[in-house]
Amino acid sequence: MSIPRRSFFAQLAHFTNDEFHRERLLEFTNPEYIDELCDYTTRPRRSIVEVLQEFESVKIPWHRICSIIPAIRGRQFSIASAQCPSDRQENKTRIELIIAIVKYRTVIKRIREGVCTRYVASLRPGQEISVTLQRGGLGRNEGGNHEARGYDRARDWRCSHASVDLSAEVLARRASGFF
Repeated sequence: MSIPRRSFFAQLAHFTNDEFHRERLLEFTNPEYIDELCDYTTRPRRSIVEVLQEFESVKIPWHRICSIIPAIRGRQFSIASAQCPSDRQENKTRIELIIAIVKYRTVIKRIREGVCTRYVASLRPGQEISVTLQRGGLGRNEGGNHEARGYDRARDWRCSHASVDLSAEVLARRASGFF
């Protein structure tokens, strides 16, 4: 989960009866205490879940959860290589992605794993997943040619599934734990 923002603490303050917790939560919303907020959230990379565990008196009504806890954003990865279907009967495009598996220990000694990369790390080589293709950010260079070969083809692909190959290097990193 993400690192909580100042507005998150303001919203939590409404859902506690503990006066000490309410004051502490509101303290994090005060611009004068920006360093304290940074020390509590950003530097140790404290998550929303950890904040809720620490401020256990906070009781968010179930119908307000979605308005208080931010939605997880989609993740974008670079395509290392891709092959269009070679056979008319084959309707799947093979895509190899470049993905760095995120796993580290914070200053408060908690293990952090990327939300999406934790899922990707659990995939087996050749396993199929659903993907959405988006136009890349490279654009055109001065000569009018695309900076990345295959850019026009990528725009025209119509695929709902892709076969993902995790390289031996990524699997080795995953197996070795922290890197």
